[in-house]
Amino acid sequence: MKKKIPELLLVLCVSYSIVSLINATLCLINGRESISALNEIRILVWCCVAIGTLYSHNLLSRFSPLTTMVLQYVIAISIIMTSIYIEGKISGVNLEGYIEGFVSFTLLYVIGGAIYYIHVFSEAKRDNKLLQEIRKKS
Repeated sequence: MKKKIPELLLVLCVSYSIVSLINATLCLINGRESISALNEIRILVWCCVAIGTLYSHNLLSRFSPLTTMVLQYVIAISIIMTSIYIEGKISGVNLEGYIEGFVSFTLLYVIGGAIYYIHVFSEAKRDNKLLQEIRKKS
């Protein structure tokens, strides 16, 4: 099942909007009024990494679903930690920044991954049911 670019862009836009709204709400709750442009770019990059790795599950189809999920997470968190490291070389990030980035990304990735894989497995189940109906009619 090939994913189309418009679908990927739609998922990216929706995900980015949801994460940005959550981030803005948390900033207001914590008494911070503005969200920096760098933080908005970081949210976009992290959403792209998460969605890109989730949509790559077809490339890892030779592995079991659990192995695929773990590999995707390892790839995604490696990219995120590398981006934090590079950002740290420019603006200075301490250990707490790495921990906060790890926890923030992992939490949202697990939620997004669960939604994504529930959708993928339900599509596969629906396709299998349709295939069985076609075989019965033949």
